Amino acid sequence: MEAPQGGFMHMLPVYLPESMTLTHVSFAMLPWLSPSYSGVVGTTAVNLSEPVVAVTFEWPITWLRTLQEIPKVEREILLVRRFSTDQALATGTHAFSNVRPGPHSNQAPDTIVTTDQGMLGVESTCLTLQDRRGAHGLFQHLRKQILMQEPAAFAKLAGYMIYAWFEEPGGPPGLALPLKKNDDEAVTELLRELAAYTPQPGQMWMPSGPPPEQAPPLPLSRTSKGARFYAIPLVGNSPSTMLYTLAGFELGLAYTSLRTAQAAWQEIQRLVDQHDQAGVDILLITAGAPDQHGQIYPAEEALASFLLETPVGLTRPPSHIKRVFLHSWATGHAAELHPTMRTMFGPLYQSFQPEHHPLLVPTASNQAGEPTGEDEPDANTGSSSAKSPRSTER
Repeated sequence: MEAPQGGFMHMLPVYLPESMTLTHVSFAMLPWLSPSYSGVVGTTAVNLSEPVVAVTFEWPITWLRTLQEIPKVEREILLVRRFSTDQALATGTHAFSNVRPGPHSNQAPDTIVTTDQGMLGVESTCLTLQDRRGAHGLFQHLRKQILMQEPAAFAKLAGYMIYAWFEEPGGPPGLALPLKKNDDEAVTELLRELAAYTPQPGQMWMPSGPPPEQAPPLPLSRTSKGARFYAIPLVGNSPSTMLYTLAGFELGLAYTSLRTAQAAWQEIQRLVDQHDQAGVDILLITAGAPDQHGQIYPAEEALASFLLETPVGLTRPPSHIKRVFLHSWATGHAAELHPTMRTMFGPLYQSFQPEHHPLLVPTASNQAGEPTGEDEPDANTGSSSAKSPRSTER
């Protein structure tokens, strides 16, 4: 008898303003068939149908495992070197040579480079979503608290991806920030609920074919402090994170961030104004670059793509900076934002694959009788491919 064909439906909450009209969704997949990034793009009627992007989920990816923070000067040179190498891969010629720190540690430019035009000063900075980084910082505290517990307490979660989000009890509608670090009572309650939770993967199993007219009810667990979560089996691969290594499951945060095209370009303008100093010839803005802890945030590259799709441009030109580049770390795509707007090279890569382990045997949930389905990885490769963020018209 053939096994039933189908897959597990992943559903994530999103908070959208009433005035937003959706045009398409954008997402990228991890090797274990959970999103590394998901979002929706549309328009808002508030400001004459201005384009807006809503990031609904991202899974920070470790680019470098380090116990100590990466020094600022090393990260700056790393960004310049990566841009130059990507240009060499695309065109056969490096953008810069003889890359070295600037003459003064506390003054611009960060870096001095040699080019065909002679020596130039390069300032490097990152395009970030600080509200999301702050939310993930709070969520990281919860992950650390789980690592401090006895893993056997969470045995029922082994082989699962846990989607979690937070709502403010009695507060305004929308998703809230994760639990505060000093809210020990709320954290303890959430840990207790995680330990007691029994996954129900069959409830989220969908046979092959068109999606159902009505979504299945989520097998949710709730806490009195506003935490919500449910579990989906890991399929095909498993992450090589410390949480999965010690406890056998992973945890992802659903949290919504909204950016209009105007607000996104205002952030570019702020970065240009901040670095527009004498001696700075080039401003290199990198999206999706690793932070001081070696973490990459996929939503930041999605924001860069949104910027290029909605070319509002700078509202005022810089006084000293002659050229502004926007470079995406994981895709290798580069564009010039000033003095003209144009694609420079790329994209070069399909995605950035986090470290993972192709599964040799079915997960515990499938051993218990759950269907494996056609979403399993190819038997010849043992892994699934995580693609770059892509859009689907809605």
